[in-house]
Amino acid sequence: MTSNRLNSFIELMKRNSFSDISTVSYVQRYLDAYPNLINDISHGYWNLLEAAGGTYNKTVVDIGCGCGVLAMLASYSGACRVIALDLDIEFVQAATKVSGITGIPIEVIHKAAEDITG
Repeated sequence: MTSNRLNSFIELMKRNSFSDISTVSYVQRYLDAYPNLINDISHGYWNLLEAAGGTYNKTVVDIGCGCGVLAMLASYSGACRVIALDLDIEFVQAATKVSGITGIPIEVIHKAAEDITG
């Protein structure tokens, strides 16, 4: 993924307000208090994805996805399928809503990783 693509993702995340999603509102408060947080996290995760050979046309699984930001970054960077897992139903709902708001497709599943088969 080029740095332009990463910067585009960061701008997309910053443009949206997630304050109406109760589980995500604490994330919005962090983003307001630490404006570089999404930038720093995204760059760190991008470097990790690149070191692993990138995500283009690959399946990525985000275990403990929380609000789904890192899963969406994997999708945005070209993964053909992204599965986001979390045990907390509130985070599952939040990740689903954030994905819908941003238009970045991820599959959000309310399950533990060890319960996934196939």
